[in-house]
Amino acid sequence: ITLTTEDVGLLSGEDLLKIGDHLTNLLAETKHRGAFEQAYIGFCKLVSRLWKLPAGKLRSLPLQWLEETMQEISKNNENLCATRRSAGLPFMIQALICTQLEVEGASSIEPWMNQLLDLAESVAASPTTHTHALNILRALFRNTQLGEAVGMF
Repeated sequence: ITLTTEDVGLLSGEDLLKIGDHLTNLLAETKHRGAFEQAYIGFCKLVSRLWKLPAGKLRSLPLQWLEETMQEISKNNENLCATRRSAGLPFMIQALICTQLEVEGASSIEPWMNQLLDLAESVAASPTTHTHALNILRALFRNTQLGEAVGMF
């Protein structure tokens, strides 16, 4: 990973951004389980590495993707797959939250869980938003990496 012009790496920051955007689009819009499961593996490796970088544009990408995805869910974006248990969307959120948890600790999950619970319980939210929130919560509660972190919810 190239961080500055003096660093030597296989991938530039621009390459990482393109890869991340491609994987987030695949996870958000793909309906085929085999396709988004493979995208999930690569996405986990990418965001895990990005969270561990020193402060900067690349380090902020996972948080940016997480915030943007949560906004899209709350806005009821039609591009997000509402069928097949929200397809790859829970995988994307799970990858971002699990890798953030590894780097920043258990407190990092609280705002995301609260936001998802609020969306799931909101009377004003659309049925699709409810569905996405519940499907993501289901995936997070079932994830063994998050065991104790989600236990308080």
